[in-house]
Amino acid sequence: PTRATFFEPNLRSVAPQGVDFVMKHFFGGLDTTGPAVHGADMSGAERASQLSDSMAAAELVCEDMLLEKFNAA
Repeated sequence: PTRATFFEPNLRSVAPQGVDFVMKHFFGGLDTTGPAVHGADMSGAERASQLSDSMAAAELVCEDMLLEKFNAA
């Protein structure tokens, strides 16, 4: 139903409105309330810890989605 909004008439090229819509939602989902942390300001151990925490959170989300699929079946 939104095909005309996101693509040009040839249905191969993305329309600027589609890019704007997606980017608006992407940036809207970012957490910009915390302080900015630059990679150069963190030690290797801090970066590894942050990456490990991020990966663990992503795995939990994926597990939850998988379990929901099995519950729906």
